[in-house]
Amino acid sequence: MGMGISKNNLIFFSIVFILSISFAHAAVIGVSPSVFQFRKMVKDGYAESEFLVTSNEVNPITGSFRFEGEIADWMSIDAGSDEFEVSLDEPFKFKLIIRPPANARNDNYTGIMRLTSSPLGEVTRGAGSAVIAAIAIRVDVEITGEEIIDCRAGALQLSTTEIGLPYVFTGIIYNDGNVRIRPEVIVDIYDQNRLSVLQTKNFLGSQILPTTSDEIRKELDNDLEMGQYFADILVTECAFSHTVTFDVVEKGGIADKGNLMVIRVNEYSIAREPTQVIPMFRNEGPRKVFARFKGNIVNTKTGKIAEIIETDELEVLPGQVMNFPFFFVPKSKGEYVVSGRFVYNKKITFEEKSEKITVVKGEGSLTIAKVFLFFLYLIIGLVIFIIFGLIKKEKKKKEEGHHGRKKIKW
Repeated sequence: MGMGISKNNLIFFSIVFILSISFAHAAVIGVSPSVFQFRKMVKDGYAESEFLVTSNEVNPITGSFRFEGEIADWMSIDAGSDEFEVSLDEPFKFKLIIRPPANARNDNYTGIMRLTSSPLGEVTRGAGSAVIAAIAIRVDVEITGEEIIDCRAGALQLSTTEIGLPYVFTGIIYNDGNVRIRPEVIVDIYDQNRLSVLQTKNFLGSQILPTTSDEIRKELDNDLEMGQYFADILVTECAFSHTVTFDVVEKGGIADKGNLMVIRVNEYSIAREPTQVIPMFRNEGPRKVFARFKGNIVNTKTGKIAEIIETDELEVLPGQVMNFPFFFVPKSKGEYVVSGRFVYNKKITFEEKSEKITVVKGEGSLTIAKVFLFFLYLIIGLVIFIIFGLIKKEKKKKEEGHHGRKKIKW
């Protein structure tokens, strides 16, 4: 007795081997994924999923789709036709769409999406018949009465613009829930120092179906003066907020762009001795800028500013990275935080960065210089001691010789 593979098992294989005329050559087509589940859908809802059909055949293989099972009427594909063509160099990508009717009961359902190829060849021995590939994808659907609003937002931006022209909001919204959404976007415009809200813009995006995404693009009226501005962007349905910066430049102007890359510090320093701090600036714009670092150093224990920093202004070419080093002399031990931004061409870098310096007590610490001075003073002291000893010894000898001469004379 041999072990065979049942027809039902073959249906659910995602890769099907088709033997040609002599069975010496096998053509392979496959579909990924091989099983798909649409969970927590609602009546009259929508969901979609992407599939990929591949083949090892250089020559194109054609085929068609067919839907079976209790949800056959709910399924369709976005290809615009029930036929497909696939080859080694050109896989076929499509989306399976599920649209439950408004009268669907809350329950679990199963259907089959079957892909059938056109004849791949004819068997010349035996009975003789056309060889056809058939792949079946199981589709499970759950219908629930629970409505879920869930979404994600990304790539939120406001474009730099010229004075008098609108600036453009762009962003991508992903609908991860099971109902249609029309997201509300609220944009608060701040001045360069982010002290006050100058404008508030709000608008609605287009309707986004479940399991899909949409790129929102909205032109916003601009009556702002030239300068740099910050904006807090909130997508209410997604409970997502993001801060961006943009510029309003002169007519025909070029937008400069700079980046505070990092502030390099010595993690540990000694009180009353200089330690070097190196902010690094990169010019990411199309023309040269004149930049300087402005910030402060705060003692974290007292909360007081230990030093206000403003470096010299330097010219930075497009694409160039420039260091702006300075020295800080902490007066006492403790933790200090260096923070600041770069100012360049009347603009400031978007993000303020900070780094921590731990300062240890200076008294009693042995630096190389102190060790050298200690031994130098020790050597000098020894030399002076020896010299005084020799002088005292010589003086004693002279005194003894003087007394001896007096005794001989007597």
